[in-house]
Amino acid sequence: MTENGGVENRYMITRAEKTETRLAWHRIYTYRELVQMLRRAGFSTVEGYGSLNGEPFRLGAQRLLLVAAKPVR
Repeated sequence: MTENGGVENRYMITRAEKTETRLAWHRIYTYRELVQMLRRAGFSTVEGYGSLNGEPFRLGAQRLLLVAAKPVR
């Protein structure tokens, strides 16, 4: 991971005898950053879950499900 919260991946693709290397850069957001972005976008309620069963999101969870609601105007 880089200082600015990103991950660079190198993919090697081999077809027949030809090999290509491709780079991909992915931005990684923390739970706190995602919640802040949603609140700045006008969402008043933001809840995080670690599974489809409704378990609360915790550090180390394999997934993050966010449910956000925006007030109706």
